[in-house]
Amino acid sequence: MRKFVKCLSAVLILAAACAMPSGAFSTNDYSTINGTLTEVDQFDNTVDVRWLTDITTNQYEELTLKVTPESKIFFNGEDITLEDIDAGQPVTIEYYLNPKGEYILIEMTAN
Repeated sequence: MRKFVKCLSAVLILAAACAMPSGAFSTNDYSTINGTLTEVDQFDNTVDVRWLTDITTNQYEELTLKVTPESKIFFNGEDITLEDIDAGQPVTIEYYLNPKGEYILIEMTAN
């Protein structure tokens, strides 16, 4: 009986995973950063962003994010491309960590 329950559980989990569209995520799966672009790599389709994490110690963190065809980039309310933005630009970024361990850009708004 236990073997049957384990097998049934595995089938249900697999079915649920297959039914979810690729790239789907919930609001609990993503994070937001307010920082500054330190690098824009059009060849690798990545951006590096740096943000202040502790004002008392003046500590910063930096993260490299992959830009996908689904990623959205905005400036002054208009859609732009990766080619239209430069390092040094203040940005707000929403991103998530995919199962491969890559940080994926969902949306970036240049301020």
